[in-house]
Amino acid sequence: MFMERNLLKRSMRFFYRVRYEWIGRQPKYAESLAAAREARTVGDWGNAAVRFEQALRARPNSGSARLGLAHSLKELGRLGEAETVYREAVKRSPKSADAYVGLGHVLNLSGKSDEAAIAYAGGVKLRAKRPLAESAEQWSKFRSTLVTPPVPGIPNATPFKILVDGRGIGPSILLAMIRGLNKQSETTWRAFFLVDSDVMNHSVASRMFHDNRFSFFDDITAFKSCNDTDNFSEIVTLTSGAILTPLALQWLRFASRQLPTDAIYADHDYHHQNRYRTPRYFSPILYPAPARIDIETCLIGPSVCHFSRLDWNTAIDTLRDTIKGDWIKTLIRDHLDRHLHVRHIPLVLSSVCSSAAIISDYPPQRDTDPNHHHERITVVIPTRDEHETLEACIISLTKHSDRIDLLDILVLDNRSQQEKTFLTFERISSNNPCKIIPADEPFNWSRLNNIGARHVPEGIILFANNDIEMLSSGWDTRLRETLADPDVGAVGARLLYPDGTLQHSGVVMGGISGRPIHEGRGTLPSDGGPLNRWKRSREVAAVTGAFLAVRHDVFERAGGFEEDLAIAYNDLDFCLKVRACGLSVVYCAEIEALHYESKTRGFALTSEKASWDDEEFQELSDRWGRACTTDPYVNPMWTFSSDRSFESIRELTASEATASIEGDFLIRHAG
Repeated sequence: MFMERNLLKRSMRFFYRVRYEWIGRQPKYAESLAAAREARTVGDWGNAAVRFEQALRARPNSGSARLGLAHSLKELGRLGEAETVYREAVKRSPKSADAYVGLGHVLNLSGKSDEAAIAYAGGVKLRAKRPLAESAEQWSKFRSTLVTPPVPGIPNATPFKILVDGRGIGPSILLAMIRGLNKQSETTWRAFFLVDSDVMNHSVASRMFHDNRFSFFDDITAFKSCNDTDNFSEIVTLTSGAILTPLALQWLRFASRQLPTDAIYADHDYHHQNRYRTPRYFSPILYPAPARIDIETCLIGPSVCHFSRLDWNTAIDTLRDTIKGDWIKTLIRDHLDRHLHVRHIPLVLSSVCSSAAIISDYPPQRDTDPNHHHERITVVIPTRDEHETLEACIISLTKHSDRIDLLDILVLDNRSQQEKTFLTFERISSNNPCKIIPADEPFNWSRLNNIGARHVPEGIILFANNDIEMLSSGWDTRLRETLADPDVGAVGARLLYPDGTLQHSGVVMGGISGRPIHEGRGTLPSDGGPLNRWKRSREVAAVTGAFLAVRHDVFERAGGFEEDLAIAYNDLDFCLKVRACGLSVVYCAEIEALHYESKTRGFALTSEKASWDDEEFQELSDRWGRACTTDPYVNPMWTFSSDRSFESIRELTASEATASIEGDFLIRHAG
């Protein structure tokens, strides 16, 4: 017994000594993982694979090491091995979106498109609730795993002529742009760089002597002449410091073939000049569907755009004459002004060096027809008692008006009963351009406003709630200027709660659980939202009827308000009808008012009111289908949660991105 015990002790000591020596010979996990990530950063995928594998041996349950190994194998072209490792990652971590997306990418590269679609779907579902990066580090992490969904190539395609603004940046950034072009899956292209004169003597310019796809110029005249060297009909413009993702050109080619397209651009983010530092990416720029006013007021223009029929000399002249350097935005604005087909791909297809970023000045107001500056505005206000609120509303409108002589007010008295209300009617009628119209019937917001509109023979009709107080001086002039644009059909305002927080900056269709929400609701007035969209005028899917202005002829053309929608969603229905007429709905941020919101009717808090609201929303849905749940004026990568706007970002599938390219399908299909 004693001998057996000693033998067991010696055996255990031997085992621990061997195990200790074996572990000592193994690379430490942290050191191996750090080395692997460093190798991955510089694109040394062979070394990265070795290091990730060492880290995985040291810690077999490490999800980071396993995914890193799989990604490195994929980059090395060892797709079979990469698929095996990704499948193991999915098995061990079924809630890892990165594992599903990586597997989908490898399966797609291996020609297994059906299996890839299932894997992508699993990853998108898991990522749908990924929080939006509130810091550059968080966005960088999200972006580093973001997969641009692959699309089919276009056989026998016309070669791209890539026009690159390479001025004002250093040779290292130019080299990064060149490397981005070299990595493109689309190979039929030539790139023409306009650079500073000193670059012509730098080693980076030697690229054109051994790779005829690249040409460098420091003279505009010579730059123009290169148009005669080949028969390219499609031009891709690339802003200074923009590095394309590997599938960028292929996506531009594919998307431009889906629908009639004259210009199509994509989203981008930013990187530091030394782009291998952490964080690598920051500040995503996620555009909505192309719209003229939105493009005009947005201070940041696209970094890459494909033009199907752009004249080469026009492109060069625009590049030369745009002082601020935002020449791509200028070209897009010109296309929109001429009502050409401009579209948008909701994918991050490039990253711009922050040192070369272009931020435009706020554009001057567009010239409008001076005849419209003298149009009468008639304000239609339904009310039932609430005499103090009504009087404050009318006083604020007249007080802040530039042309009270061109202002009329119609008050629809819907069965008021309080004596003070009738006294108020007498007072406001004697002191203001105000007329009281009796409406002795049950409350129906749509019908009351239609009755009011019948008393307006021409000019502009402003439908307003009795619980708004105007804050903006000259609101009437700004309204006339906006509606003088023949492409604008309806206008809404920036509305604030009495505590100063934002109540309305446009309506997002399908914002939460398929229901519409007021964009930016509850945020501080200083918060501008993505691309400062809450502080600038732009096209939106709809605006609230608390302040909704329209030209008389457009109101008639749209058919007025739908009286079957008596209480809710009638304003949204009208905005959808305006868009279906081929006209845009504009949120005018320069017109600002307080809105006490539903003082007359109250909120839909009771079970009965909530059920009524559900019935009316179903009526709206039956009328408009996907227009109730799809908002072209919000990038589909954004998601909303708990009535909070732009709370998170999700990854899109190829089909989701393609579906968004159509833009505002109501306006597109008008007529």
